[in-house]
Amino acid sequence: MISDNNRRYSGPVGLGVWLQNTHRKRRRTEQEIEVREMLEELGVEFEEQYAISLGYNDGRPGVRREMGVNWAVVDFFIRGKKRDIVLECGRYKMGKSRNHLMERIRIKSRELNLRFFEMKSRYDLVCVVFIEAPVPDLKEYIEPRVPYADFVVDNFEDLRRLIARLVE
Repeated sequence: MISDNNRRYSGPVGLGVWLQNTHRKRRRTEQEIEVREMLEELGVEFEEQYAISLGYNDGRPGVRREMGVNWAVVDFFIRGKKRDIVLECGRYKMGKSRNHLMERIRIKSRELNLRFFEMKSRYDLVCVVFIEAPVPDLKEYIEPRVPYADFVVDNFEDLRRLIARLVE
């Protein structure tokens, strides 16, 4: 696998292919279907539920841990002319309360930040977060929580303009 973070990602192998195929069998969310249609309209080369290697799991000294490769399966992997793009999506409804909604968004943000950190430490990727929720100023709320994201988008039209700009 590529270990130089100035290089492009070559694709999944072994367990990564199995993970990718397993994730692709799952039903897509309404938001993922909308994003797929938008990407097809833009005519960009992309893959859904794409496995990215996060390197080898060596464990710590004194800790017995299974050896192997860690993988992350991203919602969309878009082949750009200069740099590849990773797009992670999420759509949240109000649910029980606003506090509960914001807690779910904070949890998702922490998860994405760790994924993006791991990916960017190995590959030259553009990382995009696309989260929709019925909350004002959502983008401003998410941005400081995902410092390893290159772009944070909270509505569909901004995502369309951003992707079109990134792939030209």
